[in-house]
Amino acid sequence: MARQDRRRVRLVGGVARQAAIPETLAILARMTSQPTQALADLLDDWVRAVRDGGVLSKLDGAYWHNLHDAQAAGLNLVAAGAVTLVGTVGHVYKQGFTGDGVDDYIDYNRDIGGSLTNFKQNTACLIGMDHTNNTGGASLGISGSADLRLLARNGSDLATCRINGTGNVSGPCTDSRGVTAVNRSAASGTGCVQLYKNGVQIGTANTASVVLTGNLLGLRSQTAYSNRTSKFAALGRSLTAAEHQLLATACLAFEAGVNALP
Repeated sequence: MARQDRRRVRLVGGVARQAAIPETLAILARMTSQPTQALADLLDDWVRAVRDGGVLSKLDGAYWHNLHDAQAAGLNLVAAGAVTLVGTVGHVYKQGFTGDGVDDYIDYNRDIGGSLTNFKQNTACLIGMDHTNNTGGASLGISGSADLRLLARNGSDLATCRINGTGNVSGPCTDSRGVTAVNRSAASGTGCVQLYKNGVQIGTANTASVVLTGNLLGLRSQTAYSNRTSKFAALGRSLTAAEHQLLATACLAFEAGVNALP
């Protein structure tokens, strides 16, 4: 569609709609095909919420895979760059990217080995959203180790994740949809790893941190591939409980808004 001027205040349903903030305008400028005005407004709401809540500056990557086309859905919304789709990863508007469980995956081109600004060995978070309720394979991981992975639900109805450590943090989960987040707030100690579902803490672990290397991958963990549909992914430094709640609320609102669009 034609590029619209998102910088002006508009009336939406008889109510003044604020102009898009600079961060959103910069994201829209990187899209080859522009979203509808309604979708752009929802994206602006999300960016505004996580920026004003202090979360945006703590992320090295955030990706809304349910956007209107695969190019936009692969963009890193907080920094330059985009994902690389390996194999024949499918994309569907409102749903996200889907793997085949055999050899397709997403390379986020985000180096876990220390070059990122925020994600570090002893302060890190990894966040994902599934489109369907699925127990098959991890949503996020890396190629070189099983010690960073996000599995929103396994066959035992547990979310079970690792973040820069050799042990799992687990919590009850009967639905892999929604926002799953694993967080490391310290190198070691009681409760140094936390697990959240939709902004609510559901588990902790005391696993000491280890050094990891390799790019962040979607629909893959080490040599295991997933047939999940990934809707959202993000990584960055450790977030507080309040920040996890804020981010989850913003993500769930964006998801619901997109699902309600034509």
